Amino acid sequence: MNPALKGLPRKYSVEEYFEFLSENEGRYEYHAGEIRMMDGKTVVHAGNIHMMAGGTDNHSLIKVDVLGELRAATKKGSCEPYDSDMAVYIPSWDAYVLPDMSFVCEEAQFGDEARRRLLNPALLVEVISETSGEYDRGEKFQKYRSLESFREYMLIDSRRYSVECWYREDDKVWRIDSALELSASVYLHTLDVHLPLTEIYRRVTFK
Repeated sequence: MNPALKGLPRKYSVEEYFEFLSENEGRYEYHAGEIRMMDGKTVVHAGNIHMMAGGTDNHSLIKVDVLGELRAATKKGSCEPYDSDMAVYIPSWDAYVLPDMSFVCEEAQFGDEARRRLLNPALLVEVISETSGEYDRGEKFQKYRSLESFREYMLIDSRRYSVECWYREDDKVWRIDSALELSASVYLHTLDVHLPLTEIYRRVTFK
């Protein structure tokens, strides 16, 4: 290989992307041949894999506690939960993303025999940070909205008391339910669950 080209970004196949995931710690996304970090912008190549940082303590605590609460709620209904190891395929963007949580409310459909590529999520949950907030609210939400099965989106801020729940009423209209105080709660239409912020942030300390 030409030394001048070593470490530069290149196009990856989907299979190479999943092989990359299995060989590298952290979470990465696939965008039309590019492997990117979870900010949706930074392209990964041989020279910058080390740039990927793990989630914060607050991020991890929120994710574990919320998944536990919602998993318990799904036992009463028909929705199946998945954690951040499950990739969601976005066909119109030729993208694979790794939401913090995914919920399927019909028979789950997968794009591979290993059942690691989910095709029909109804509810997606992201715990946002300083680097991911703009992307999660913007381009990533656009990607998710292109999925016919996608009905609801919950965004949980790991830096302050702030939760947004977006619900699709029809193809053009989305409604938002937001909560900005610890005493408040949000309602998830997909699961028919009221989730108090005291449960979301019960182990979190803001600095």
